[in-house]
Amino acid sequence: MYNSDIKAQEVHFVEIGINGLHCSACTFSVERSLKKLDFVSVIQMDLNKRSGKVFFKSDGSINYKLLSKAVIDAGFSVRSFDVVFRTPLIADEHCFGKDFCILNKEVGPGDRIRLLGKNFQEKKAVKESEALLNQDCKGCPDASQRLKVVLI
Repeated sequence: MYNSDIKAQEVHFVEIGINGLHCSACTFSVERSLKKLDFVSVIQMDLNKRSGKVFFKSDGSINYKLLSKAVIDAGFSVRSFDVVFRTPLIADEHCFGKDFCILNKEVGPGDRIRLLGKNFQEKKAVKESEALLNQDCKGCPDASQRLKVVLI
């Protein structure tokens, strides 16, 4: 299964927009599902924003697809999936480690990136992102294995 080679201490948090959160029982269900992941440290659910911030244990790697799957397994869908970095990323062209192919800009410290694709966006947003998703990853090795992202 896919694991990030960007260290957890480089990521400040992931904010997941979640469709279907209507009550505290809903947020508890998502939180319980996310807490099962061994790389997750703290979860802050926000019912008003229909989202959750996920913080990570500093000694491991992050599996973004498992985070998305945990939300879906709790019975909800992912509306958006943003990664906020604590430190700047060193980029080789538009590639960051084995993880990301950024399609619109370079990433600096404190920047937020949004993951694109069916695991990380609602269907309407995937359709709107189709042109970006079909872009070449600008020569990144193993481009098909990378998560495509945009700086927001």
